[in-house]
Amino acid sequence: MKRSAWWFRRSWGSRRSWWSRRSWGSRRALLPTALLGAAVVAASIGAAAFNVSAGASTTPIPNPPKDIPPCSATTWIKSFDCARADTGVPAVRDIDIAALEALPTAEEYFAMTDLERTARGLAPIVAMTAQLNDVAEQGAKLGRDPTGKPLVDEQSWSTEGEGFASGLEAVYDELYYDGYGGYNLDCTSPSSPGCWGHRESLLAVGRSCSGTPKHAPTLYMGAYDDASFDGQGANGPLRGSLAAIIAASCGTPPEDETVTWADLHTALAVHNTSPTAPTAPGGSSTPSRPSPAFVGMAATPRGTGYWEVAATGLVDAFGTAKLYGTVAGESLRRPIVGMAAASTGGGYWLVASDGGIFSFGKARFRGSLGGKRLARPIVGMAADPATGGYWLVASDGGIFSFAAPFFGSMGGRPLREPVVAMAATKT
Repeated sequence: MKRSAWWFRRSWGSRRSWWSRRSWGSRRALLPTALLGAAVVAASIGAAAFNVSAGASTTPIPNPPKDIPPCSATTWIKSFDCARADTGVPAVRDIDIAALEALPTAEEYFAMTDLERTARGLAPIVAMTAQLNDVAEQGAKLGRDPTGKPLVDEQSWSTEGEGFASGLEAVYDELYYDGYGGYNLDCTSPSSPGCWGHRESLLAVGRSCSGTPKHAPTLYMGAYDDASFDGQGANGPLRGSLAAIIAASCGTPPEDETVTWADLHTALAVHNTSPTAPTAPGGSSTPSRPSPAFVGMAATPRGTGYWEVAATGLVDAFGTAKLYGTVAGESLRRPIVGMAAASTGGGYWLVASDGGIFSFGKARFRGSLGGKRLARPIVGMAADPATGGYWLVASDGGIFSFAAPFFGSMGGRPLREPVVAMAATKT
């Protein structure tokens, strides 16, 4: 874990368990590793020891004086805002939080990392790439740091952790709970040099590129969330493995970008519905309604209309489709991630990422997963026209049937990429 160019870094070991409210046990440390030049890496499941080459990355951002426990038990964004306030950073603003939380875990990790970097005036990680994602996948499936040197001109840091429920949680723990009393077992005292190593890696800037004048490198990320990984911590089993590698490159931009920060930030930003707000009587401007991120749609049986649903639960109807209700404005435990239409076209269901179901019109409620613990979040649903029931699908390919026949699933099988949606046959 990089703190300065000339230090020898010791093992980061496993992390401590997250208070008594977590049941995943102790987490393995995230081990950012410098691979530039003649750096030597020797990693194992329980511990790692390595040399850091001269000139590797540092961060100009100071560390908090102590760990900052999350202030909310229900939403990570509120905890981020509290921790930001404690460290003099503005709260998260102009971002569709529901859309952020609905992202696949790896992209959520990437997005939140860049939100934290840019809030501090640091350059963002510009993109995720297929090559780096492949390196991260290897680490996630083995439950250890991704290793290797994908680009000849790069500096890179790799991480792997287990038991995270989301990308947001992983970023929070690394940035705000990595000091004495947090998960970092190499931080054995308030003055230990091992404290805040994970935070310093996420906020690293990379060694300056050669040339006249010298300039900062361009940062890229690879990340992979293996939901099927089963590990073992000090206090019990750990489910899932999230691995990432950050590369600082001075060379030619890669051609295998899978998602860019520019595109992701645009998709998550809260925009006005028109460039100019309408003028109210008397000449005063009225605030325009934010345009939420839409996450799903369903068509009428005849194909003469359709509905769109936003992560906030807002539903819009088009063509012959009629509006039967929404959950916009209600307090949702988790964001809406999809919808399905009743076979008659006279109603629809909305599904949240925790498996909660909301029925409208003639769409009958057949059951839900709300309140049940899921290995991975729900990402979509489909209606069974024969029975009037429906199926839900999770990001690991698991299928949940309600008044509909079960035909099989990908749950428990290794997937190259997470499942993002599903569809049903007509008969």
